[in-house]
Amino acid sequence: MATIFSTHFFCHNKNFKPYICSQIQNLKMPNQIIFDIDLDKQQMPEKITWQASQAGNQPQDCKAMMVSLWDGDAKQTLKIDLWTKEMPVEEMNLYFYQTLHTMADTLKRSTGNEEAALNMKTFANMFGENTGVVKKIS
Repeated sequence: MATIFSTHFFCHNKNFKPYICSQIQNLKMPNQIIFDIDLDKQQMPEKITWQASQAGNQPQDCKAMMVSLWDGDAKQTLKIDLWTKEMPVEEMNLYFYQTLHTMADTLKRSTGNEEAALNMKTFANMFGENTGVVKKIS
């Protein structure tokens, strides 16, 4: 088992509202989030667990994860995208559909750009329809 990373979130701005995960609402700073990844002989994820110090600190299983970090100095995104061999395509499509909607919500909250957020949601709905995650709207 290898710990990918652990992160501490510190905030000195009382208006800051972190939106890390729906299971980790009401974060109190500092907080630690740990991802553990079990790999097979080909270095493919077999099992992914995560735990957060403010969410009961009990490891939770998950089949997929996407973590994106913004490097302000390099002006680029650092990403970790992993999924287990047991992640069915149908669930991956649903995971992406929900993630796209969440990204649109985050964009709106963080920038106030309602038009861009609406465009992202339109794309997410189109993606959902094309992958069969949601029924096509006639």
